Amino acid sequence: MSGTGNSKPTIRTSDDLWKQAAASLSEEDQKNLDFRCPDKLEILSDLLCLTEKEIQRCEKGCISFRRKSGEKVFARDLFAKIVKWIQHFKHIGDVAVQYDPAHASLPWAGIRFLLNVLVSDFNTAELILEHATTLAEMIPRYTIFEQTFLQSTSSAALELKRALTNLYSKMLLYLAKAKAYFQIRTLKRSVKNVLLIAPDFDEHFQDIIRDQITVDRCGAIAGFQGQLDQHIELKTILNDMETPLQRMDNALAQIQDSLEAPKRTKILQWLSTEPYQKHHKLARLDFLSGTGAWLLADPVYKKWKNESASSILWLHGIPGSGKSKLVSAVIEDTIESSKNGRSPPPVYFYCSRNPAEPGRSQPSEIVASIARQLARTTSTGPLLSPVIAKYNEQEAEGFAGERLIMDESQSLILDLLSLHPVATIIVDALDECDPDTRGEMFGCIHRYTAEFLDSCQAIRVEP
Repeated sequence: MSGTGNSKPTIRTSDDLWKQAAASLSEEDQKNLDFRCPDKLEILSDLLCLTEKEIQRCEKGCISFRRKSGEKVFARDLFAKIVKWIQHFKHIGDVAVQYDPAHASLPWAGIRFLLNVLVSDFNTAELILEHATTLAEMIPRYTIFEQTFLQSTSSAALELKRALTNLYSKMLLYLAKAKAYFQIRTLKRSVKNVLLIAPDFDEHFQDIIRDQITVDRCGAIAGFQGQLDQHIELKTILNDMETPLQRMDNALAQIQDSLEAPKRTKILQWLSTEPYQKHHKLARLDFLSGTGAWLLADPVYKKWKNESASSILWLHGIPGSGKSKLVSAVIEDTIESSKNGRSPPPVYFYCSRNPAEPGRSQPSEIVASIARQLARTTSTGPLLSPVIAKYNEQEAEGFAGERLIMDESQSLILDLLSLHPVATIIVDALDECDPDTRGEMFGCIHRYTAEFLDSCQAIRVEP
């Protein structure tokens, strides 16, 4: 990639690795791929239309399913992610104007076939939907890998290309097997639902994941990040791909609370006076650049951050190992993402057993602070109705100055969480809670796990 001033960067076309991958398949598997190479833009247009319709349908029916591990996944999130990956792939094509290998349409055609099948038979194919979503993400991600190393003939770059070809081969193999299976299913409607998902689908998918790990390792050896830094537009696209999916609710954007600023401040202070923002600033003092970068890049963390299912990430370590600095890096990362419009602002609290700040070790104060931060969807926006209703109730009874007790704060949080499209809650140093009341905080987390994870989208707790 080269260019000066405002000139359009020129990126040369790469070897058609998809074509090489397809050629490596058996004759039987190749028969299940569409080698007519239909127009890629037509396929992407069809996929966008299909997925956008499914998002609307899933939202109306609140369609969800549970993984074997118990996490609840909302189908609309998976379809929304596919929309996101398609848009990024099209954007890559705009930047890399000469990147258009004909066989790159093969995986998209396979995904389109799967989604068309799943739309009519969704309840029996949740696993396939998650797999299709992951495959849709891999296509634009590794297109960027190809573009980054187009002009390199180093041994590391050649090894990366071999790894990419192997990965593409496994992806096409999966799609070929899935297409063959579902075509049989279409012809034999009498097959019981329990037999619909072939038992080796997940095994084939795990082969893909193993090859993906190899590609990423080869990319690191070949200096992928350094090469990517020279491709500003591609780097921006990849960064956007790695941000969490943001569910936006247009109704929330229109909320008005009809309150004067002093009244709004009074209600917020009624909920909590703990200076959580000040605690974050203190945690960031003497923060060295690059601290915690390993955590932000860790696959487990990135999976948690981008997860469609509600989940809890538990960061643990011995006292003094730097957990609070790591947590501050996570909070700062989420705050920056919020400023860029990529995610909602995080809700967070730093516990501390400091006698000068007794509220920071009391579960009732921690929960009250969480309720205050959830009281609105933005840091300066209007208050949400459950908060106003609770305050008005207290005020009507003549007790507006009295703080909520633990159970009341917990119930209020659950009401507020139901209004947030997505929420990220980060709690640092739970071991600093008062030992005599620490159980209340764990009971609170258990309650959210039992109730909130069943009804809403996401809660993340990091002590």
